[in-house]
Amino acid sequence: MPQDRDWVDYATLCALVAAFFAAASAAQQAQTLAIETVEAIAHADGASERQHLDTLAALKIARDANALSKETADRQARETASALALSQQAADAAAKAVENSVATERARIFLTNVAFVRTNERDPNPRISFQIANLGKTSALITELAYECQVSTNISQHNLPINYKSHAAMMVIVPDVPYTVPNNLACVMDTPISDTDFAALDAHKEAIFLTGYVKFQDVFGENFIKYFGVYNFAKDSDFFGITPFASPFNSEVKDD
Repeated sequence: MPQDRDWVDYATLCALVAAFFAAASAAQQAQTLAIETVEAIAHADGASERQHLDTLAALKIARDANALSKETADRQARETASALALSQQAADAAAKAVENSVATERARIFLTNVAFVRTNERDPNPRISFQIANLGKTSALITELAYECQVSTNISQHNLPINYKSHAAMMVIVPDVPYTVPNNLACVMDTPISDTDFAALDAHKEAIFLTGYVKFQDVFGENFIKYFGVYNFAKDSDFFGITPFASPFNSEVKDD
């Protein structure tokens, strides 16, 4: 090694070489290559054993620091991903809570207090009165009420009519205060009940049906259709609900 060479210049050269390789890549291969390169430079310049060892020690410290930095970055990335996952779970839970709250609080529409308005059980032109009740916790705006009543052969064959004959609309219905259909809007049979029909009603081969639907909007801005259907054998007794499992009646769907 030349005697006039200053150690500070030599150390600076080593540091520059190490910095170049470390900056080029954080991978272990680049760091190992940097050590080998500086080692070669040290031998080529005839550096002292002490200088050589000091240089290698400095580079190893840099390599360990870089490894620690990478480990820290990896841990932070994992922690960030975990935090994001927890945030998503919290957002999903909040959305589900809102959904459940809306489902609990919104309006629930039902047909109730269905009864004949007639002179006797053999009245060929009975009317059927009824009420629309809101059994939910918030009000609803009824945008359409459509219905009809008729004699039909059996329940299973009684499907939703395409066009209902009677209509009423635009009324607010609040919880626990049923809307009573006015007498002039009570359902009227599509045709008078004949003696043959009465015989079939007595034998339970036919039934008098009241069917229809209610379109309404709840306070949350959601629109629904509630289909309803009941039947009776022309007796002064309660009307029976048509099971929703055998027909579309007495079921609710969203009106998108």
